Amino acid sequence: MNHVLPGLEIQYVKGCARSKMKMILTSRLLSLSLAWVMLLVFGMSYGKWSEVIEEVSVPVTLSREIIIPRDLYQESFEVVFDSETRDLWQKPDQVLEVAALEAGMTVADIGCGEGYFTRRIASIVGSEGLVYATDIQKEVLDRMQESLPAELTSVVHPILAGDSELGIPQAVDMVFLIQVLGEVANQRQFLKQIMSIMKPQAKLVLIDSKHLTDRQTGYARPVNLSRLLQELEKTGLTPAEPPIHFLPKQFFLILKKKNHYQSQIDQVDQTP
Repeated sequence: MNHVLPGLEIQYVKGCARSKMKMILTSRLLSLSLAWVMLLVFGMSYGKWSEVIEEVSVPVTLSREIIIPRDLYQESFEVVFDSETRDLWQKPDQVLEVAALEAGMTVADIGCGEGYFTRRIASIVGSEGLVYATDIQKEVLDRMQESLPAELTSVVHPILAGDSELGIPQAVDMVFLIQVLGEVANQRQFLKQIMSIMKPQAKLVLIDSKHLTDRQTGYARPVNLSRLLQELEKTGLTPAEPPIHFLPKQFFLILKKKNHYQSQIDQVDQTP
């Protein structure tokens, strides 16, 4: 027999309902509070990273260059050329094999430095070929000449380049531009000069750092190859081969000049 009075039973049921309702409301309030906290944290994080990205992007936009100028690099991320282990990451023999360098070619090694690639190029093109090795520092060219084996001295022609002139007297079959473009003030004009010495079927081997770093923020990011190729297309250069990815520290592109007909089509397409 149920000895609970009817009124007390009703009050008990109502009390249970209120407690359940309070638990539901409390749970919902906690969920809403947590959602607001997450939104606040995300907003602060987004704002912080937006500032970082904007800070890194500004120099690239203002410079209007194809790749970020070298003076904006973080020194610790720069490619170290005097390293004894350079052969391991530069892979020079593999680079020259992929570039399809041949005996008898006329080649320009722009910004040759002390001849790391110059000697190897000269060995391949041989006595029937010719290598124009250019640099803007005379003492560097002198050291390059001194390091050449006797059999290559007649193959390599050193040229002291000016700030606005390459100094190469004839058209060439291939141009090597390795870790140089980021050193140049007016990259588009510089590439136009290089194109002017390229034979119609000549190729440009472009190798440079694959990561960009801002000195001020320390923020590093990979080169945007799609954007890079778009900018190169605007100068009149187009890929002769798909991008090559075996170099760990650098991107590797083999480019050629657009033909005159294609350049005219592109100009029409870009007309507003």
